[in-house]
Amino acid sequence: MPRATKNRTGTKRKDTTPSKRSQEPPKGNGATSNARLVIVESPAKAKTINRILGQGYLVKASMGHIRDLPPSREAVDVEHDFQPEYVVIDGKKRVLAELKRAAKGASEILLAADPDREGEAICWHLADELRTVKRPIRRITFNEITPEAVRRALEHPREIDQNLVDAQQARRVLDRLVGYRISPILWRSVRPGLSAGRVQSVAVRLICEREEEIRNFQPEEYWTITALLETESGEQFSARLYRIGDEKPQYGTYGFGVDEARAREIAADAKAQPFRVESVVRRERRQSPRPPFITSTLQQEAARKLGFTARRTMSVAQSLYEGVEVGEETVGLITYMRTDSVRVAEEALQEVRGYIAQTFGADYRPLRPRRFRARQGAQDAHEAIRPTSVLRTPDSVRPYLTEDQYPAVSAHLGAVCRQSDGRRPL
Repeated sequence: MPRATKNRTGTKRKDTTPSKRSQEPPKGNGATSNARLVIVESPAKAKTINRILGQGYLVKASMGHIRDLPPSREAVDVEHDFQPEYVVIDGKKRVLAELKRAAKGASEILLAADPDREGEAICWHLADELRTVKRPIRRITFNEITPEAVRRALEHPREIDQNLVDAQQARRVLDRLVGYRISPILWRSVRPGLSAGRVQSVAVRLICEREEEIRNFQPEEYWTITALLETESGEQFSARLYRIGDEKPQYGTYGFGVDEARAREIAADAKAQPFRVESVVRRERRQSPRPPFITSTLQQEAARKLGFTARRTMSVAQSLYEGVEVGEETVGLITYMRTDSVRVAEEALQEVRGYIAQTFGADYRPLRPRRFRARQGAQDAHEAIRPTSVLRTPDSVRPYLTEDQYPAVSAHLGAVCRQSDGRRPL
């Protein structure tokens, strides 16, 4: 313990000779008092990154946003450039205090929220609150939580992108103004408690426009004629009528614009005719794969094949992105899941091409990597959703996944098929 002794001037000074106990490194996260502080949003993400970084780093979670507009009032000064008024969120003061304590003992603060405008805004609010600690504050981003990606991000820190922050603030201010000024109309005309925000208002208009189209739709009757045939060997197949003399279908390839009586007359006439197979053509067909998943197509496919809601899909994707314990390591299994880009990193393309050649044969690997064009208006901020490594096959990681996670990882096959030279006989 420190001892108090008198110096020559008669005042007291403290003997600061460190005891044996004070020389021991602090416990937890393998960090020292001079560690670099890394702040992420969630504890799961913090756990994964902490295992990757180890000694010399302290990884903490902000639990999402720490500041927001107060819920009790509009909090946007419309008369002065729509200036927002932020407050620390209820329940986050304790988290913020803990982050400030950790920052005081750190040599540098690295803000590592998600690589989108929401993550950039979280970092901006954190930087503003931690500025009083007077430590260097930098921003790092990674599209996947793997050792290589995290270490690469640490080698290239940057400043906070104010353009992304402004984009998030504009959306948040618009949410607040639309919601707080339109919702009262619903309370008066429909019932209290309803919300009419930025998204709901547009959705209602789309629904109304669609309903108007449905009501104005004029149905037109058409029929298709299909024959079920059987060969001498007992093999069955179907054939559709595609021409009546010189008359071609008016609706698609096989739809004839006739009424039911005429359709039955045609069917009866066809049934009385002899059927024969004039020729059989066999050929190889190359099937082009669909582009890699973006957020919207991921949600659509999960709803179509698995019956998942959008919320459930994104929850599973978030857990796969933030990290899963696979054997002795914790690693993210997919790249960042909020994206509108179909671009794939070059190193991932080369890994997939090597996997295809080794697993299926070089004949199934295209001469050049398959690349997809982004749709018009796409931000293309970061790459498509893909496995962080195609070498982690669904079967190899299945023991470590939940019932919801395994089907999502099985989309790994899609990553392979999107680069393979798909063929099937016809």
